[in-house]
Amino acid sequence: DGAYDPLNFTKTSYSTYFDFVKDVEFKNNQELPLLVEPVGEALLKFIHNLLLPAKRPYEFVTLKELFNAKEHQLKVGDIFARLDKYIEDPSKATFDASVNFLCGANFDANELKSYQHIMLQKDGDTLSLNRSVIEFLNNQHNLKEWVKDALEYGLRRYEAEFGTINYGVPFFKLHARYSMRDTALLCNYEKTHSAIRGQGLFTSLKRDYLLFVDLYKEEGIKESINYDDYFVSSKEFHWQSPNSTKQDSEIGSNLINNVDNKVSLHLFVRKYPKVENVTATFVYVGKVNTIKGSAKGNKPISMNFRLENELPSELYEELTTIVKLDKDEKD
Repeated sequence: DGAYDPLNFTKTSYSTYFDFVKDVEFKNNQELPLLVEPVGEALLKFIHNLLLPAKRPYEFVTLKELFNAKEHQLKVGDIFARLDKYIEDPSKATFDASVNFLCGANFDANELKSYQHIMLQKDGDTLSLNRSVIEFLNNQHNLKEWVKDALEYGLRRYEAEFGTINYGVPFFKLHARYSMRDTALLCNYEKTHSAIRGQGLFTSLKRDYLLFVDLYKEEGIKESINYDDYFVSSKEFHWQSPNSTKQDSEIGSNLINNVDNKVSLHLFVRKYPKVENVTATFVYVGKVNTIKGSAKGNKPISMNFRLENELPSELYEELTTIVKLDKDEKD
């Protein structure tokens, strides 16, 4: 407690905390050899960029158990049984989705190119580390401890913040902050996770609609996507659908009559797309329900949502107070 958060360094030009330390040490003494270990660095990059801070324990427990296992392989059922220590009544479906993710099933082409040599291997009911990762661990490279520490840090920080609560599916925690890609993982989305980026309304999950909102748009934004979205109060939000949405379409009906149609609307809000030239995360406001009679117009549809959980006053003020950005933050 009170220690500096190492993840703050990954919000700048460094992919991992190790990259920052390596750069500082080299600047202080340029005669030091630059440590290069492609497998270890890929593992750190994967953990820092796609897993940290931990959003759920499944992926971390699986990797930790395989790192510590004899010959670095285990029965899938044995790993699942060990989740009880970290989460109440763990979900087999979510565990299976997390295994598929760690095996690369949800990676895009660029991610496959970056991480293909570190993805887990599944053979029937046996899960193992990639051969290149096993060789890396057996070589006793000093990056091995950095990787293990990153996994341990993720689990301990998660436990301290959220305990063992099972948040179900989607595994969203009220007022937590997520990237768009994070939400695909937490919904157990079976297709390419990066495909969710850039979508203000994501409906591919069928019974769960994800709504992503930038409250203050960038200068020069196209009028066609300059939606009129804002908090009416700490309990109510005004939202405009994508321009293609009509009231008499299936999506339009599910948005307007979400309660009757048994569709959950999940609202994610961020103040600006970027802060200090870094892509901002979204605050999960929680589930919302469309107020009867509030829907107006077509292509786009305007409507008002009632928040199931009122925003705390401090968060409401944070999201609704306009702060002038420097020009380079808007570019």
